[in-house]
Amino acid sequence: MVKRFTLQDAIDASLDYSGKTSIPSYMKWSGNKNHPEYLRGYRTAYKNAGGQRRYVDPFAGSASLPLNLVPGQEALLSDFDEMNIGFHNAVKEGNLGDELDFSDFMQDGVVNRKTFFEDLRGGTPIGRIYPPTDKRSYPLDTRWPPRENSLNYIVNQLNNKNINPASNLEAIKAWAKMQNAGFRGDARFNKEPNKSKGVKRWFNISANEENYKPVKRNYHSYQPLMENFNFVNMDVFDFLNNMELDPKRDFMPIDSPYIEEAGNYDHGIDHRKLARVLGSLKDDGMPIVATNSELAMPLYQDEGFDTFLMDRKNNSGAKRTSRGIKPEMVAVTPGLISEREWKGPKIQKSLFEIAWGLV
Repeated sequence: MVKRFTLQDAIDASLDYSGKTSIPSYMKWSGNKNHPEYLRGYRTAYKNAGGQRRYVDPFAGSASLPLNLVPGQEALLSDFDEMNIGFHNAVKEGNLGDELDFSDFMQDGVVNRKTFFEDLRGGTPIGRIYPPTDKRSYPLDTRWPPRENSLNYIVNQLNNKNINPASNLEAIKAWAKMQNAGFRGDARFNKEPNKSKGVKRWFNISANEENYKPVKRNYHSYQPLMENFNFVNMDVFDFLNNMELDPKRDFMPIDSPYIEEAGNYDHGIDHRKLARVLGSLKDDGMPIVATNSELAMPLYQDEGFDTFLMDRKNNSGAKRTSRGIKPEMVAVTPGLISEREWKGPKIQKSLFEIAWGLV
């Protein structure tokens, strides 16, 4: 359960440069940076940039970083997923109430996998009947059309009426329930319409590995923190090239999808182009902190960023074998924050720096 807190609680937490005090995110999200090893660095970098800057982020994700760096202050936040932006705006405007209502999907206090696939998310055009297995004694029916009142049913009905689901509160609530109960907090959807069945868009995220027990979010607690947050739905390059950005007053964290996760979390981003555009902003004086996998390090070094590695615990892999400690690049505007400041007084070299003989 997420405890209630005030704006002053969040402001006090944002000034804890150890990173140990934080405001919890109001949504589950793969790659969430709401952890001490990140907050310590981001908060210190923001302080080093002079503080009182507008927080600008083209990869808003769960919005947990601005909640923990600039609560109550001005932030410009974008995300490619219009449903995610619609959800953030619903939280900001108080349209979700205090909690999501899972009562229609609960059995014995949880949302089980069968209910998730058939009733909460709903079937897909590529779905089928899955027979019982040793681990699952019941069949799963994920065929199209989806059951009434499921997310895919609601979205399909709105699309047929040329109504944008991201502007519809019923669809946003259904999306939020699926996102909370789904695997890793993903909200994956098809990239191409299914023309044979006249379906414009559907969500195909899997269920949690276990039955989902709803978490109390206390959405109302977040409203004062988000009063000056502005959410927009834009492509990253449209955002960086067309929004009015000011290196003298902005602070820009870049937590882009990681290179090695292409096809899942990556969404086809041109990472070389991204590093080049950010390099130009950096040359204009923009304080930037970018994170990515170690594969991105040469791209940012070529653009003149200071770079170093840190270890991250990766729990987001679809397969258990892909999880564990992974190397992560941190690239910053030169002089913004040192490796020692980022990692803390008891600096620990990355396991991968040691393995590569970089120490």
